[in-house]
Parts: sequence; C-alpha cells; structure tokens
Amino acid sequence: MSVEERGATLAVVRVEPPLCRRLERLSTHLGCAPLDAFDSVDELAARPEWPEVILFDAERVGADTARLFDCRVDSHLTPIVALVPSVESSLAQACAEAGAHEVFSYDQVGVALAHRLRSLLEARALLVSIRNGIDPGTLPRRVRALAAAAEVVEDRTGGHTARVACLSANIAVRLGESRHLVERVRLAALLHDVGKLAVPSMILKKPARLSHWEFAVVQRHTTEGAAMLGEPVTEELMIARTIAETHHERWDGAGYPNGLAGDAIPLEGRIVAVADVFDALTSDRAYKPAWHIGDALAEIERGAGTQFDAQAVEALISVSKEPGFRWAAAAR
Repeated sequence: MSVEERGATLAVVRVEPPLCRRLERLSTHLGCAPLDAFDSVDELAARPEWPEVILFDAERVGADTARLFDCRVDSHLTPIVALVPSVESSLAQACAEAGAHEVFSYDQVGVALAHRLRSLLEARALLVSIRNGIDPGTLPRRVRALAAAAEVVEDRTGGHTARVACLSANIAVRLGESRHLVERVRLAALLHDVGKLAVPSMILKKPARLSHWEFAVVQRHTTEGAAMLGEPVTEELMIARTIAETHHERWDGAGYPNGLAGDAIPLEGRIVAVADVFDALTSDRAYKPAWHIGDALAEIERGAGTQFDAQAVEALISVSKEPGFRWAAAAR
C-alpha cells in the first residue's frame, strides 16, 4: 500500500513555526494526513493513537530527548527523526546514539528528507503487513520491496540484497541442504540488513572510515532487524529474523551482537555471513571501490575457521568456479 493510500500521520515535537510550516508542506507532498504538532514530550505521550513517524527538534527538546525515546509504543515500527542545526554536531551524535532512525539538519528539510521519509513510511507499512500475517502468495513481493527500502541509502546502485540472497542459496546447495531450506534462505536473506532502516543516513553514506561510536550505531542493525520482524508468523520470517540477528557473528566468537561461536551460530547466519562479506568487498561503497573478485575470494579464504565457517567458505569457492559466476557477481 502506498503512502498516499494510507494517509500516514507525521507528528512533530517542539518544532518552531517556520520549520513546522516547511514540514507541513513536505507532509502534504507525501500525501500524509495533516501534521500533528506537540509542544512537549508529555503531550505526545498522551496522544490516544501513536503517529507513524515522529520528528523532533533536538535542540529545543533538550533533556527530554531520552524520555521521547522511552515513551515510544513500538520503537521498532515507529521511526523517530531528529532535526538538528548541523549533522556534524555533538547533538547529532547524541541523537544517533540514543536511537534516532534518522538525523537531518534544519536546512535538509526538503527533498532529501522527503525521500527518506517516504522510504521509512513504506518500510513501516510493509513491516506491519508482514508481522500481521498476509497471503503467503504476496510475501515474496513484500519482502523484496522491504529489502529495497532498507538498502536504498547505503547501496545507491541497488542489488546488494538480491545478490546476497542468490549467493546464499547457492552456498546452501553446495552444503547439501534440502531444496526446502535453500528456497527459504533465498527469500529470507533478502532481509539480512533490514535493521539498517534504523541507522541514520549520515552514517551509512559516510565516505570514510567510521568512528568508534558510528560503528556502534551500525552494529545495532542486527538486533533492530530482528526486533522489526517481530514474532515470526511463517518459517521464512523465522529464518529471516535469525539471519538478521546473526549474520555478523564470527566463527571464533568475536562477532556481534551476541558473541556466538562455531556451531552455536545458526547455519543460515553462517551462510549469509560469507555471502554478505563477499558482495560487500566486490561492490563499490561510499568509503571504498569494489575489490577484484579474486582478491575478495582470497580474503574470505583467509578468514575460514576464524571469521567464517570453513565449510561455508569452501562452498563459496566451489560456487565461484561455476560458469557465469564472474558475470553474476560483477554485474552492477
């Protein structure tokens, strides 16, 4: 369902009239319901129905910012956008660390914010429909749409999630898994990075090495992704939740978020870990150019038995020797 069909509700907290008017125009452009403006966090918390997106002026909300995050009905389905004087400020950092899904400066309240809000609103609608149970026949389409919304900020060319899903399925085949599991991994792996919907774009698009605090914010995409998917209503979503939470665990136990090691890491998480890193290495990113496929394979082989499940690495190497693999992996 589109944003226009839903008439989404946007709430703003302690936003001054000039900026509020700009947000009102933006809301109208998105086809949302009239903007709800609140003068305090308490006033927002007392609202009978929770809005679908909350935007707040971090400078004016001040010390009440923590309370704003604490009073959310469902923090994993309600994006909160912090508005700050500058995204380079300590205030922007504090908002990102506190759990803001997005941080925008006042002068970005326009086209850039509109695009981001549209993605967040569409993703929220898809998450709600998936969590509430839907016609199984529409699940693949909705999962693909949700995956696209999650990767739009970081992967400007698109295709990362689709490539990871395809490669994960091929690795599962080489590991001798049943066709039933292979096809479920193919669909579920599309949502491995769904939690990045909760990571501000100023971090995802940073064209340099992340700082310690920025990396800590990125790391939360694993637990956020699992929480967003809620209690699985299908086997595919159960696997998707597992993958979202465990695809950054390491075989040696040095990964995140739970420091799982060896066979304690679910098989689907171990498979996607290999496919995800391979595609990340061979793709252009804001902070690096794409690696040559041979170099990427060599790097992953070096991580066998430490970062990765050695059998999953062996399966990837086997897949890489198939005709057409170079084209499939290099197609951007």
